Amino acid sequence: MAGVEPRPTLASSGMVRVSHPELSLWQSAVRQVVASRIARGDITDRAVANHQIVCDTDDYVRRKAASGQIPLKKTQELAADDNPFEIALAHARSLVDRLEDFAASIGKFNNLDPLFIECIFEFLKYYWLAHLPPPYRDWRAKGGDINFGVVRAPIAETAKVAVIGDWGTGMNDAEWLLAQVLKSQQPDVLIHLGDIYYSGTASEVHHNFESALARAEQSAGMRGLRVHSIPGNHDYYSGGHAFYGLIDALNDDSTRQSGSYFCLRTTAGAYQFVGVDTGFNDRSPGLGFTPSYVGPVLQDSEAEWLRNKIETFDGRTFLFSHHQAFSAHSAVNGPESRRPQYLNQPLIDSVGPQGRDRVVAWFWGHEHNLAMFDNDQYGVMRGRLVGCSAFETPTEDDPYKQVFPEVKVQPPRLARLGDWLNHACAVIDLGAKTITYWQVAAWTDDPPNAIPELTAVVTERFDA
Repeated sequence: MAGVEPRPTLASSGMVRVSHPELSLWQSAVRQVVASRIARGDITDRAVANHQIVCDTDDYVRRKAASGQIPLKKTQELAADDNPFEIALAHARSLVDRLEDFAASIGKFNNLDPLFIECIFEFLKYYWLAHLPPPYRDWRAKGGDINFGVVRAPIAETAKVAVIGDWGTGMNDAEWLLAQVLKSQQPDVLIHLGDIYYSGTASEVHHNFESALARAEQSAGMRGLRVHSIPGNHDYYSGGHAFYGLIDALNDDSTRQSGSYFCLRTTAGAYQFVGVDTGFNDRSPGLGFTPSYVGPVLQDSEAEWLRNKIETFDGRTFLFSHHQAFSAHSAVNGPESRRPQYLNQPLIDSVGPQGRDRVVAWFWGHEHNLAMFDNDQYGVMRGRLVGCSAFETPTEDDPYKQVFPEVKVQPPRLARLGDWLNHACAVIDLGAKTITYWQVAAWTDDPPNAIPELTAVVTERFDA
């Protein structure tokens, strides 16, 4: 290790400088991470310098500069109360030792763009995070209260709830769809059915969801929109940590969901909106890579929680998941799964025997299409696919092609403009007792010269 100077150099801006590569690199890493979370990556933002983690880091650097000593521990010598830098340094030194062969191998490709080399190491970081246990919040481990996940503040009996699916692309047409829905329908609540692309990293969550949502709200002149989200498979591909950070930042204390599954009720108890987490058990390579793939199910504790919410509630339930209960077009199970490819029966069974009569409608995404399945199929009164709020579906793909005739689909179809199938969403109007499905044009680069307005695909009633 290089020696340290006895005193740090303090810049006029309050910066702490020491002539020590590892300590300086640690300062850089801490600032970059904090900036990515609170300042859109701008490490010069004053809020970054004032962040507690940054201040603690600089204080540690000051102390080590004054002492002139840095503990060089091996990973097996670390203690839980060691400074994060010392923990990081021990693991970094160990990792470098073990990656000598890897580094030598990368070095052979000396014609690679340095930016690509940086991509490799960025991938290694996310790969490591993805293989940590996801921060799933099991109600049994949260004090055993089965009412964990019930949002404290109810919504009005006449509330409007907008539903979007697979929306986290960060594309301009996704933002346009949401802005038009917010402006024209003025919903009280927005529910996202999951998937922030490509793998739900912190940067993608910020840019493709939080920032896009904020701009759509601003464009619509809305404030105070309640937003709830459930995770899809893509949200867990980088470990799920950013998704949990997202739900912890949405709404306020009384309206915030406490886990990846939630229950939101109306003031008089006529309705509840229940979202479940199917993404957790779909973190490995999907059906296209695994012929024995089976559709994901809920954690056992969450299935118990879901049945409790449906069976002990006197009102009626709207259910939301990322993955399908069944499909007419896309396989739900692999060809070697020994299960019907069109049907996720275990997921349907998790709703419990009373689900058919108590669940008004079950909304899901995952497939990038809008489909209203025939009512009362496989124990589901109304199965509704709303997975096309942002992800572009090209004209050469026909998402309405009937691959599995065992599943019946009602006639409404999305229109197309140019090369792409329209985007769509749903709005549940409790006061009118209707569900209206809306569509708007999709594009990838420049918007069309005249962007069509939001138009209704179909409206159905749910009071019968």
